[in-house]
Amino acid sequence: MKSIKRITSTCIFIAFLLLMFIGISLAESDYPVKPITFIVPYEAGGGSDIKVRIIANVARKYSPQPFIVINSPGASGTKAVYELVKSKPDGYTIAFVSDGDVATSLHLIPAKYTIDDYTIICCADSRSPVITTKGPWNNLKEFIDYARKNPSEIKAGVPGLGTTVRLTGELFAKKAGLQVRIVPFQGSGPLIPAILGGHVEIGYNWPDAVMGLYKSGELKLLCYFGDKRSNTLPNVPTAKEQGIDVVGESKHFIIVPNGVPVPVRERLNGLLKKTIEDPEFEKKLSELANQANYEDAEASKRWLKEWYKTSGELYDMLGMRKR
Repeated sequence: MKSIKRITSTCIFIAFLLLMFIGISLAESDYPVKPITFIVPYEAGGGSDIKVRIIANVARKYSPQPFIVINSPGASGTKAVYELVKSKPDGYTIAFVSDGDVATSLHLIPAKYTIDDYTIICCADSRSPVITTKGPWNNLKEFIDYARKNPSEIKAGVPGLGTTVRLTGELFAKKAGLQVRIVPFQGSGPLIPAILGGHVEIGYNWPDAVMGLYKSGELKLLCYFGDKRSNTLPNVPTAKEQGIDVVGESKHFIIVPNGVPVPVRERLNGLLKKTIEDPEFEKKLSELANQANYEDAEASKRWLKEWYKTSGELYDMLGMRKR
């Protein structure tokens, strides 16, 4: 009798486990079944925020559930990344991050995570920084001449201490022989009013954040740090053209916490790939002087690991890496 009861209990337990497994598998194959939280490490109105909202809008063509954008500024982007890292690994919390947020900044800022504490789904775009100003200078030569004659006056705003745009700006100042005081902001959103108000003489910034103000004539772009001119900014010469051989490139990635099931990651990657390769997304990014640039997880991780190593070497050269 006891044997029959034991067998019956065992069968019930096995059946329960099978039902749980089937339920989990169905839930994963049906993903997403509820809205997805999409974290942005910076304040509303900046370049990252603008692009995340474009992704969220275009993704509705391919996702049965909406992406809910949440701005979480602080600690040069590392606050939001840590929130992502410690979130539930179910695929319903994702983040839009730059290489600065998840790699470059780790050389400078005491973050609560490492480059291995998150999982990349894909790369979304690439871009190069600009120098923007409301000052009297119309080109890089005029600005450099003034800065050399007035070495204690120049303040440059950046959208975060550990950003690639800050690193590009530091390399520019070094090659141009300038003394520039860096003023960090929590993203491009709060940096732009500081430039407009004359609180900083220049801003090392992203073109997507200042495109509207540039087109309206409220801000000038002194140079573009691409290898060649942007098709969207044909009248803005590169730094190289103006005698300063500095090129900067940054990429944005979409990441999840470690431990998200493979089927969920694959479905998320599939709908994001369709979104990033959608002509509407490509067009909107082009208008911001950015390039839609889908790369899968493997290619993205390879590029990011190499950039992490290179940026550390550059910070060492500049004497800026934390010890």
